[in-house]
Amino acid sequence: MLMILLAAGCFTICSLADKYAVAKAKLNGNEFTFIMALATVVFLSPMLPFLVDGISFSWQAAIGIALITADKLLEFKMSALVLTEMSAFELKAWIGLTLFASYFTDIIMGIGTFSVVGILFIIVTGVGLFLIASGSKKEVNYRRIVLPLIVYLAAKFGYGFIMQRASVYMPSTMVLYFSLVLLALVLLPFVNIKRLWKENRKGTLITAVTKLPNAVGLVAENAALAVSLTGFSLIQPIILVALFFIGIIRKESCTRLNIIGGIVSILGIAGFQLLK
Repeated sequence: MLMILLAAGCFTICSLADKYAVAKAKLNGNEFTFIMALATVVFLSPMLPFLVDGISFSWQAAIGIALITADKLLEFKMSALVLTEMSAFELKAWIGLTLFASYFTDIIMGIGTFSVVGILFIIVTGVGLFLIASGSKKEVNYRRIVLPLIVYLAAKFGYGFIMQRASVYMPSTMVLYFSLVLLALVLLPFVNIKRLWKENRKGTLITAVTKLPNAVGLVAENAALAVSLTGFSLIQPIILVALFFIGIIRKESCTRLNIIGGIVSILGIAGFQLLK
């Protein structure tokens, strides 16, 4: 649970920083993803000697790295399409569905055990997440985004599933590291670094520096993933709940239904963890 909370805390900080990158620094999708990947690699590099004893390359590890890179690209592209119709809050609520897929995958893989009470707590968590997201007054055209939404959710689940398989052949931290390097290289032709540095130096530097908690969060996320897919899938709902209550503290608009949703989500997550 400690790694889950650490990852959620770090990613919550990153989520707040990401708002600056998009809203104020005006970075486009390729620029933001490129800076995220490159800066995270820079911050991860000095951590590697303390996290990994040694590595060995194999074709299985290479496939894992390529799949993780493709998965992340797919996730970013699909989220951009989905967010044209729904809010980021609603999208994170939909991620709650991956809890079910992760829970039953853990059971099939022999990592977890079937529990009716556990499923009930997952359902409670999902209900809470959708109550939080229901505060959006924008009408969503699901016909337009149903396919990108399905692919996005599959990519979120796929990251955990692929990483678990790839970590058998190479430490997950190194799989992540090489995937981020590859992601940065893939995006390099689509980013005008000279123009970005000249016209948006401040935004670029601030966005890059705030990727330090992202690096720590990714390491903690992989540690949680090593235990179970379900624990990994709980990270995003916890982030959503955290962002919601930060919004309350900032006195951002919310409804009674939103507040009830936050409380219900916390009860569901806490109850599920207490079963272990």
